[in-house]
Amino acid sequence: MVWQEESRIIVMATKEIERGKSKCVRYWPEANQSMNTGFRKEIKLTLVADRVNSDFAVRTLCLSKRRNDESTADPGSVVNFLEEINQLETNLPDSKPIIVHCSAGIGRTGTFIAIDLILCLVRKNGLQCTIDIRRTVQMLRSQRSGMVQTEAQYKFVYMAVHYYIDTFSKLVQEYKRIEETGREYTNIRYTSEAASSQLAPISPAAFDDSQCYGGQTRYPSWSSPLQRVHLMPPPRPKKITRNPHPALC
Repeated sequence: MVWQEESRIIVMATKEIERGKSKCVRYWPEANQSMNTGFRKEIKLTLVADRVNSDFAVRTLCLSKRRNDESTADPGSVVNFLEEINQLETNLPDSKPIIVHCSAGIGRTGTFIAIDLILCLVRKNGLQCTIDIRRTVQMLRSQRSGMVQTEAQYKFVYMAVHYYIDTFSKLVQEYKRIEETGREYTNIRYTSEAASSQLAPISPAAFDDSQCYGGQTRYPSWSSPLQRVHLMPPPRPKKITRNPHPALC
């Protein structure tokens, strides 16, 4: 409300505790400290000054709104994170279901699973496969309501898939060049920050149908043409028609 109405002054006509009862929860931080508030904790509140008199106190607060975490996420980091998980799963003696969770279990969790499903499809069928992100999200929502919760998360799925396809194409071209020249570079990573990692890139060789994350080959054979994958457009919002005369129970 303070942010929405751009209020400059807040009058608190009560103490935090009166006669042993809590009258107001403290909504400001300690001196020289800050706290996050708001529905999504997107507002940063900082106590700039605190002047206490005998009868009242005057506190100067600074409000700043930070960008949503989903809008600042790096697709390359998420793709790298997925590859790390795939490597860990491959090294396990027996594969068991992976547990994914966030806070509510639908927003970031659904986004992560949607990206993983689509990248798995690309690994198995190659760059020439058809990708339907909307259908993938609808399939997830049919099993758990609200998966991929926000528009920003839905867009991020497209960003991550597009980023992976571009990187996948470069990896395929690099492996072809390796076959021709006999040289191998193991420091090719999805992000520049991870370039120093000892983990070699995932081979772009097609996986068998029995598993999504299978074995790897040092120099894969790639006969499929490098074609641009056409992503399906985002769905338009559906019009909700309401019955003006609902049946009475």
